[in-house]
Amino acid sequence: QKSDQQYYSMVELKACQLYWKLGDTLRFRQTLTDLIRFLPKNDENFTADYCRALQLAAEDLIQQQHYDAAVAKTQRSLQLAVEQEHPELIVAGYQLLAKARAQQHRFQESLKWIQKGLMATSLGFQNTSLAANPAAYQIENLEYSLPLLEAKIEYHRRWFEQSGQAQLLFNALSAHHTTDSLITEVRRGMRSQQSRRILAEQLQRYQQESMLLFYHLYHHSKDDRWIADAFRCAERGRSVLLAESLIGQAAMRDIIPVELQQQEQALSERLQYLRLKIARAKAEDSLEMKGLRGELFATSQEWEQLLQTMENEYPRYHQLKYQLPFADLQQVKQHIIGDQEILLSFTDLNHTVLCIGISSEGNFFMKLNMPRPLQEWIPLLKHHLQERSAEYYPLAHQLYQALLAPIRTKWQGKNLVVIPDGQIWHIPFNALPVTSTGKGGYQQRFLIQEVGVRWLHAAHRTLLDQAQNTSVVRYHWVGFAPFEEALQVDETSPQVLPALPGSISEIQAIAARLAEKGLAAQVLLSNDANRDNFQILAKQTQVLHLSTHAFSNTQEPLLSSLYFHEGRTVHRRANALFGSETATLTIPAELVILSACETQAGRLEGGEGIAGWAQSFSMAGTKGLLASAWSVNDDTGPKLMKAYFRHLLAGKGKASAYQAAQQAYLKHCDPLTLHPYFWGGFVYIGSNDPLAWQTDVKTKSPKVLIKVVLLIIVILLAFLLFNKFSPRISQ
Repeated sequence: QKSDQQYYSMVELKACQLYWKLGDTLRFRQTLTDLIRFLPKNDENFTADYCRALQLAAEDLIQQQHYDAAVAKTQRSLQLAVEQEHPELIVAGYQLLAKARAQQHRFQESLKWIQKGLMATSLGFQNTSLAANPAAYQIENLEYSLPLLEAKIEYHRRWFEQSGQAQLLFNALSAHHTTDSLITEVRRGMRSQQSRRILAEQLQRYQQESMLLFYHLYHHSKDDRWIADAFRCAERGRSVLLAESLIGQAAMRDIIPVELQQQEQALSERLQYLRLKIARAKAEDSLEMKGLRGELFATSQEWEQLLQTMENEYPRYHQLKYQLPFADLQQVKQHIIGDQEILLSFTDLNHTVLCIGISSEGNFFMKLNMPRPLQEWIPLLKHHLQERSAEYYPLAHQLYQALLAPIRTKWQGKNLVVIPDGQIWHIPFNALPVTSTGKGGYQQRFLIQEVGVRWLHAAHRTLLDQAQNTSVVRYHWVGFAPFEEALQVDETSPQVLPALPGSISEIQAIAARLAEKGLAAQVLLSNDANRDNFQILAKQTQVLHLSTHAFSNTQEPLLSSLYFHEGRTVHRRANALFGSETATLTIPAELVILSACETQAGRLEGGEGIAGWAQSFSMAGTKGLLASAWSVNDDTGPKLMKAYFRHLLAGKGKASAYQAAQQAYLKHCDPLTLHPYFWGGFVYIGSNDPLAWQTDVKTKSPKVLIKVVLLIIVILLAFLLFNKFSPRISQ
């Protein structure tokens, strides 16, 4: 149990950290001074807190450019941390020492401190040369080594920016390769979601530094291979962490038996243990070493056999975990973008944005400087957008000028395929004013009026290749509208989700339009619009249209939920379908439409961009997703949706059809509804191929099926009665 003093120190430390984060320097320094004065100096129960307080003080001194004083405080904290054998504080101490000297542009000294930190906390870095680490990929604790390795890349890169010495870039590249192999090896043995979360948070900075490194390598050599490496690095950051999170979800047990998961985990951990033992062994030719190497060989063989079994018997699980597809530049040009498209892959660095461009005419890699930090700019833009404020126009035009205008000559005349990152997911590209002459909607010309825009959450081929529809298609289109009436969220919550009368009319109108064209359309309302029916029909429908309520979980994106009706029960309740469950379903639809509130709003998570519905549905095999980025307007939303289907039926691509719907809206709309709030809410993610309406649809409506079954029963009964009484009649 903690004493009152320990609780006080813990709370005051949290307060200091909060004041620091908020930039409240006065309160930070006052609280920190009081805390350092209060903490007992010779009580081991308070040593860790005292170290943290000293390190906060050193951070403040670095900001004030009192570097020698910062180093002195850090060295005192480091001495205490080493005595108490506290690796987290040791790592933080060496980081601060390196940071203080780097701020003075003494990068060589900074890198020495980083190397000492690696040697003090992580197995495999006993040698000062990073390239000569015999056990680099067997490091026991990634949590401590990764921040130091990331710093090694950063300081080599900054040293190059100061001196122009090309060798420094290759030293940083060596650090990158070591870190990359380390991450690949260690992440396999991760058991808990918490471990994966820690890794995701730490990887964000490493991802950004790696991208900056490749940017400098490209501009130093003008060699396209560095663009290829940067693109692959960005793709891995966007895709791998989501797949690993999905593996950890209980829903994955529907794909692979628990026993096999346990065997996989045990073998992975055994391989980690054996490699670690071999790295620590003293004599290369000892009996112990020979035994360990023999066991490692046998375990590796068993591991390969298990992977082969999973690939043969559980291909979906194997694909999600071990066969994540990463498209190279040539594959992007051949399979992901068209001749009249250009792919723009963004990396959010807050004050700057890195942009990789790929088209049939060539590639480029540029750094775009932002006039203000995106973490301030984007929330303000969203506020003015959702408030329908005229202030949106100049702010959005400034964003266009910073993000797209500098590369306009590269994309002009081509449709854009955008891969956002971080905060960039919240930018409504289609609604950015290309020209702006005032604060009226009529004084703007929007990007969507010049070029088409579609999004991808990553350029890997999941959206294109994974969704092979091998099941029998029963319907061309199915619409779900669960909220004909208000429904309670669940039996433990008093929250009630209101009725959505507009959703009923929306899907009924679309169904009628499709039926006129002779297409098999089905509308499921109220209790028929339940999870069970969705999971059944999702495998057998070309286009799924979900007009419902949605909730975006900002803490855990895979727990974001879409709401269906509970079904035919006495209760009027909703039933949630979570993002993690969606990702493990088989949904080979050509198009899914989420006409719901904030279905594309999710957590900003490292290099993965918004970890939400786009990833979940693409993992399930969906080729295209049209999702609402904010609440759909009851009047303009259905109009846009009807126009969208009109263009789809005319043979336009799934992205081009929505571009045409928006362009028509802007041409004919009421000036009062010209603000992008009314028409810019939907985001299309996926391929732009037109809908290939299947002609061999095998479907009967439920009413027809019931009539057919009743007719068969009547005929059978008549036949039985005839056989029973026909002998008597003949007698």
